[in-house]
Amino acid sequence: MADATCSGANTLFLPGEVNRKGIELLFCAYGNFTSHSDICAKKYGLGFTHRRITYCIFRKPKLSLAQLLSNLRITKQSLARIFNQLVSDKSVKQNRGRANRPQRSLSLRKAGEKLEHHLSQPYRERVSYTYLKAGPNAAYEYRQIRLNLVKEVDRHTIIRSILGA
Repeated sequence: MADATCSGANTLFLPGEVNRKGIELLFCAYGNFTSHSDICAKKYGLGFTHRRITYCIFRKPKLSLAQLLSNLRITKQSLARIFNQLVSDKSVKQNRGRANRPQRSLSLRKAGEKLEHHLSQPYRERVSYTYLKAGPNAAYEYRQIRLNLVKEVDRHTIIRSILGA
């Protein structure tokens, strides 16, 4: 199936009002999902990208800078200031590559692990609670919906990276 784009998705499957309410619920849910972690991050003087960086490195220690940029889908320039702050704060460590010295792998230091846990704990609790309330079938179906929100061209990479399939 082709990706839904601004220029021509088949929206006849569901009435417009159902689609509109679904979009609004998605916006509201996302705002609620991130709000507690936003508050925690602001206490440290950090923002959304700091959370994403620490989360990605925590999930995949020894991640390369190129892989991090690919996962975050941002430019080196956008990453530089925030990444350098995490390195100077002793949250992130850059390890020289053995085979390719310029290619460095990234890992979290103890401070970075503590920061990641603090910033991501609200997410873990919220997702666990939500899956528990929705039940196993709903959790699977919602995963399918989220996967279909990802552009088709990116879906295989996302499935392989996140779901390991």
